[in-house]
Amino acid sequence: MEEWTDPVDGEKALFFWNLNGVIQAPSTSPLPPLQLLARWVLGRWWVEFQLWNVFWELDNWPVVLGLRNMLGEGRDWWPLPIDVYLRVRDRLPELSCLGRWNRKVEGWLEWVIILVLLGLVQGVGWVVGVRAVEKERTPVALWEEYQRKGRRD
Repeated sequence: MEEWTDPVDGEKALFFWNLNGVIQAPSTSPLPPLQLLARWVLGRWWVEFQLWNVFWELDNWPVVLGLRNMLGEGRDWWPLPIDVYLRVRDRLPELSCLGRWNRKVEGWLEWVIILVLLGLVQGVGWVVGVRAVEKERTPVALWEEYQRKGRRD
């Protein structure tokens, strides 16, 4: 796996090595008791739980709930009954500023939801000892660079 970003800092390669490691090769070392309990409780969600810990620690933010156009696009937003809107809609001005504002609010709501969910998962991961970056799924040179930067092992 190569990183084609500028500057090459190893972060993307570290992310993808550990992401793929979680997906393709479950840990070969025995799990500690808290992780065994978490795995049993989470069932089929165990892999996603580990992935979300990788996302949090290595700064990759998945969209877990798309809210685009939830508030409308300006002209489509109407606080009164729909039959009133249908009678006057062609006479309404285009409210593009309202559409832009709505998209900003939707974006902030998406961001808050992502941060809250990933933060909760990361907190539980910290308690049970799930690591986003593990030595067994990271190439030696990349692992050494990760350790050199003062990351946890």
